[in-house]
This record gives sequence, structure tokens and C-alpha cells, in this order.
Amino acid sequence: MLTSLSKTLKWPLRKSMPQPSSTHSQQSAILSRLSNAANPILGWCKWRARKPSALIVDDDPDIPPLVELALGRYAISSDSVNDGASAIARLRVGSYDLVILDLAMGVPTGFDVLLSLKKEAKLREIPVIVLTGNDSDEALARSFGYGADDFVLKPFKANELGMRAYRLLYPLTAR
Repeated sequence: MLTSLSKTLKWPLRKSMPQPSSTHSQQSAILSRLSNAANPILGWCKWRARKPSALIVDDDPDIPPLVELALGRYAISSDSVNDGASAIARLRVGSYDLVILDLAMGVPTGFDVLLSLKKEAKLREIPVIVLTGNDSDEALARSFGYGADDFVLKPFKANELGMRAYRLLYPLTAR
């Protein structure tokens, strides 16, 4: 029946599918390159010595995982602490490239942490993004007056926070 159908339609029927000419390892390499091209990791290249790291300082336990997701898209690793005293201690011991700081914490407050960061010579050059729910003009003015590099209100857009962190870590003049 197949041969008669082939004769009436005037084209040959294939009895088997052609085998691909590439091997499995070649296909894997191609798929890997395609997936890397479709989903680039911004801000970090394979030849850099290490990923930049951020310290998230917020007393609300729901915020650090959201910030970690926002920074992860830009290949920024992160740690988090939930009070100002442990933030200052961690910054003195560790090596961080960025601080994301909430203002509304217990003693020391976010403003106290920001002041102590900018007073110490070792920590002065670390950029600080203030991430707060306080939308008053006073909070904005004090944050920038005490040396904050950026100010983001909660609730925040994850992509916007990631871009702002990327901008501080990789200024246009350094690219």
C-alpha cells in the first residue's frame, strides 16, 4: 500500500529518518553556548578572579532572600546580617564590595551604621545602597549626607536594585 501511495503522490516515501551528523558531545557544546548566550550573567566574566560580594543589613527576615535573588541575576554574591552591630563586625573582618543597608533597625540604627562605615578608612570606599521603607525627605537627605551612594525605597523592583548595584560595582569609566 505504501508503494502505491508513493506512486500516486509522485514523491518517494522515506523509510527511515536521516541520522544527525554531529555527535552527542558536539550537540552538548552547542546547547551550552546557546543557553549561555540566551541567559547571560551580567557584571561578572569568567576571567575575573572572584565575584563581587554584598552584605545585606536588614532586620526583616523576608528581605535578604529577595535582595539575594535580585543580586544573583548580576552575579553578585551576598551575605546577610540582621542588626547593625554584627554588620560592622562582619565588615571589619570580611571583604565586601557593596553594602545594602536598611535604616529602620534597632540600636545601632542604619544611620549609625552608615556613619561608622564612612568614618573608618578601611570601610569608607565601600559603596552603600540604602534600602528602606522610609520615604521622608529627611531620610533621603540624611542618607546622602552621611555618605550613601544610592537610595531605594521598599517595596523595590528586583531588576532595578540589581542594576543599581551593578552600576556601583562597575562604573562606566571602569568598563
